[in-house]
Amino acid sequence: MSELITADWQIQRNGYLLGDGTDFDIVSIQGLAGAPATRPSDRSLSRRHGAIAGEDYLGTRAVTLGFDVVADSASTLGAKLDTLARAFAPSVDQVPTFFRVPGVGGGDIVQAEMHVRQRSVPVTTEFARGVARCQFQLAAADPRLYSSTLKTDQVSATEATTVGLTFSATFDLSFGGAINPGAVETVNAGTFAAPLTFRVYGPVTDPVVTRSSDGAQMSFTTTVADGSYLEVNGQNRTVLLNGVTNNYSTLDVGSMWLDVPAGTDELRLTRTGSDAATLAVYYRDTYV
Repeated sequence: MSELITADWQIQRNGYLLGDGTDFDIVSIQGLAGAPATRPSDRSLSRRHGAIAGEDYLGTRAVTLGFDVVADSASTLGAKLDTLARAFAPSVDQVPTFFRVPGVGGGDIVQAEMHVRQRSVPVTTEFARGVARCQFQLAAADPRLYSSTLKTDQVSATEATTVGLTFSATFDLSFGGAINPGAVETVNAGTFAAPLTFRVYGPVTDPVVTRSSDGAQMSFTTTVADGSYLEVNGQNRTVLLNGVTNNYSTLDVGSMWLDVPAGTDELRLTRTGSDAATLAVYYRDTYV
């Protein structure tokens, strides 16, 4: 959770608040506002000009943070540097790191799972006078930046819904009227497609979830009993019954893993028969 951040130019990690209004002044941030390099898969043409175009995917994100730390004595400086060391302690697993920086993520709080790869604290003549300039190198295996707020909505397969959101929205929305029965509208206010998690609650037989903008769909050959649900995680590529039991084999050949494109779209649930199954979706505004 990013409950400590209250203003621009603040960073939170491991329960510590850094940046504006703290003892740790941010002097530089590299690699956060821009996009990481892509991983191209073009194949060179033999004895011809050019290449066969392949698909591009984002590489990992590297972020370098610089802080100035000022204290009235060397001992006080040491205590402050210990706080920084705890905030940016190396870890086996990635740690959620939160940022609120103008020009990044629409100016809202965004988060990334990150490792600390290096911590640099040069000892100079200024160090003895209580001044230190520190630099931290962080790396995120997932290069996308996510809103700290999880968006969720749900709809029954038989429900003729009107356009609406179940979460608070502070940005301007433009709606085009009622959406289809059994469909839920998605609004990704970010700049990049968001990973999607959804659940289909039974009773339902052979559920199909379709994205309206391009007709891409995921279909399943299975029966989910009343009181149970099928959970599909597009980021982890998992299909679990009740969030526990592997049901990947129920995913039909030809299905496409769905994400939530930037902007407004629609996900629709259909199924065999007339059971009043429910589709629930979960995603975050996503930025690159």
